[in-house]
Amino acid sequence: SNGPILGLLVFQVGSGSQIPGVCTVSGSTDICTVTYPTANLPLGNNTITVTYAGDPNYAAASASANVSVSPGNIWVADGNGSGSVRVEEFDSSGAYLSQFTINGGGRFQNGAAGMAIAPGGNFYIADSANKNVSEFSSTGAFIGSFGGWGTGNGQFTGAAGVAVDASGNVWVVDAGNNRVQEFSSGGAYLSQFGTVGSGNGQFFSPGAIVVDSAGNIWITDGNGSGTVRVEEFNSSGAYLSQFTINGGGRFPFGVAGMAIAPSGNFYITDSANKNVSEFSSTGAFIDTFGSYGIGNGQFTGVQGIAVNAIGNAWVVDAGNNRVQEFSSGGAYLSQFGTTGSGNGQFFSPGAIVIH
Repeated sequence: SNGPILGLLVFQVGSGSQIPGVCTVSGSTDICTVTYPTANLPLGNNTITVTYAGDPNYAAASASANVSVSPGNIWVADGNGSGSVRVEEFDSSGAYLSQFTINGGGRFQNGAAGMAIAPGGNFYIADSANKNVSEFSSTGAFIGSFGGWGTGNGQFTGAAGVAVDASGNVWVVDAGNNRVQEFSSGGAYLSQFGTVGSGNGQFFSPGAIVVDSAGNIWITDGNGSGTVRVEEFNSSGAYLSQFTINGGGRFPFGVAGMAIAPSGNFYITDSANKNVSEFSSTGAFIDTFGSYGIGNGQFTGVQGIAVNAIGNAWVVDAGNNRVQEFSSGGAYLSQFGTTGSGNGQFFSPGAIVIH
């Protein structure tokens, strides 16, 4: 009859701690399950072992599998100086892998304003010149564009940052209309939030956008009264909170890029001061790393930023045509890229994502 099965199901990663699971009988099917967040798996190859024993009515059993975990590949948008606008792919160590061109058909005459990757691997890239967003497949094939110049639903007067939530919906900062618009994965207009102003939930100069693990949406904004802030909204566009980021002379020209680490902390790039500031998940200022220059850990034109699964920050140093890696504490780790139009080189890098 239906009910609990005696005995014990055990899930183990390598030689780590054993995690008990739950076994039940459902109809004629005997089901044993255990839940383990893949984000908790160490990087590299993991041997997963599941064993069952302890009920005289059921035979003991075991199974194992290998699961490989990577911090994710790095994708960088670049105008290569020879009339091509492209997206280049690098592995988690910065080795060049591939690229695809995005500016066919008159697209991206001013380069890519923002870029995001959907859960399925498709790219959504904001085109500030054409006031729209183009979608590309995971292999770089052009799928279609949505948007266009205007103030109506689904239109833009300044397409800027773009982010994709866990459901695959696309959130686009419409900087010229001081709002954020939501689209389906196929580009159908769904909703919007934001009006012009300096109050809660309003915008004066919105730019970067990220969606956190809870589905909440964070947008940077210069509110027109001397404050540079980050505002939080829920997945329905309702205002939740904000924190100010421009104390201590930070962000006099606003924000160039923003990312959220697995810890929930924010990393925000400051193009004026040529550095990156870290804030806690509640908006408390933690520290700044980087400075003006061409040395390791320095910048001459800081732009986009992305954080990988282990919390390392990859920062586009547009002035030096490279991407630099830093630890979660801001220590310089590595870099890749040189000036040029060849594979793995940059002429005008900007947006960056990790997937």
